[in-house]
Amino acid sequence: MAQNCLPHKARRWRIRSEGRKLPYQEEPGIAMKASLRGIWTFALVLLMLYFGLTTGLFGYLVLDEWRSFRSGLLACAAIWLIGGLAMLASVWWIARSLARSRPASLIAGTAAVVSGAVFAVAAATHVLPCSGPD
Repeated sequence: MAQNCLPHKARRWRIRSEGRKLPYQEEPGIAMKASLRGIWTFALVLLMLYFGLTTGLFGYLVLDEWRSFRSGLLACAAIWLIGGLAMLASVWWIARSLARSRPASLIAGTAAVVSGAVFAVAAATHVLPCSGPD
């Protein structure tokens, strides 16, 4: 309690005398770790942008021709469109917060997993028309 009553310079001297590190006395490896984290975050944002655009666009194109497809494929397309839009919104959110938003990453990851699972189930159950040998 008494330590908080000291002037700012006196507190700084007291912390220095006790051997604690001040925020500006960082270790040399911290800057390298932060730059690698930024590179990985940027790579993940680019992947989310790509998959958000492809799944959202594919869902939109299928829903645009809704009269030509069965209802099972239309339901999958609606999920792909919503998942793609969620990924794109999360990419925007992550870019606005400078990669400091965990909920945005969680939403984008969940949307990507759900879209991929719907794609796999649709292909496995022959809802998604795939050409190939029988």
